[in-house]
Amino acid sequence: MRQWRIAATALLATALFVGGAPAAAQAADIGQIIISTNGPNPGIIHVTVHSTDPIASVHADLLDPETAAVVATADDFVLADDQAPDRIHYVTAAPVVMEPGTYEAVVTVTAVDGTTARTNEMIWNYQIVATVEDLTVDRPAIDLDHRDVTVSGVLRGRWPGSGEVRPLGGATLNHWVYMGGDEPIVTNADGTFTRTFTMAGTINTMEFWYGSGFPHTRSGDSATYTVTVVPQQTRVRVQADKRRANAGDPITLTGRVERRGVNGWTAVPQQTSLWVDNGCDDTGCAFGYNDIQLNADGTFTTTTTARRTGYFRVSVTGYADFLAYSTGQTKIVRVTGTP
Repeated sequence: MRQWRIAATALLATALFVGGAPAAAQAADIGQIIISTNGPNPGIIHVTVHSTDPIASVHADLLDPETAAVVATADDFVLADDQAPDRIHYVTAAPVVMEPGTYEAVVTVTAVDGTTARTNEMIWNYQIVATVEDLTVDRPAIDLDHRDVTVSGVLRGRWPGSGEVRPLGGATLNHWVYMGGDEPIVTNADGTFTRTFTMAGTINTMEFWYGSGFPHTRSGDSATYTVTVVPQQTRVRVQADKRRANAGDPITLTGRVERRGVNGWTAVPQQTSLWVDNGCDDTGCAFGYNDIQLNADGTFTTTTTARRTGYFRVSVTGYADFLAYSTGQTKIVRVTGTP
């Protein structure tokens, strides 16, 4: 019996040896780690881990890139709403609060089995977001006699992380006003500003946004205001130098173009556009042209040729958006023959 037990023990040992030693546990596979920040509040740190293995923790150190000193840490990562089978997306439950600046984020991801992976990324947008607010104008509607518009507003900045809003004094604002010049606007100590523009009467939207001058600051959305142009009434008086003509004869038109302004009827600006139609009747006009020079008093003289029986019509086609359309016409000129 003793010999059988020894043989049995040897057989069991052989069986265990043949079966092999137990396999070592495989480490978790942590793939690419992507670090990003939230545009509206860059204090929210986003970490995306490409892995199908369970993750135990995510830790972030925020470093001063010049000194490598740790300025802030974050361990309060929670799952974000957007997930995928091979990707886990985390965000900090609360913003990381630091002074505005540039930082290096070093993120360490630890799997449930203790496997760790680390990556780093520069955070450039941990900046104050500046926006122009409370934009007002002293004249929301303009006309040719009232073209100056005074614009006022406040430049404020939203601090990253804390979300605190403060006025930004001594900063430079960029602006775009059609034909309004490009001299920058500098805000007062309390962030307010005022500037007067002479409006061109066309493309009447003004736009303002942060330019420079405040450290670690970037521009948010621009602020716009569109003024309304009230066209002034116009009138045209025109006459031809003859009532009868042969086709091809010269016809001289003289007249005056006026607008109704604050002082009653007065001459339109010399830059006002006019259009002349020749030989008009119920079927239309023979041809037209617009190279007419106005005098300072609103009078004009232009010579054309007789084409067919009809009247000559002069139209105000505009001076920016300041003048309303109107027309004036001569009496009928009877034309014989063909040109």
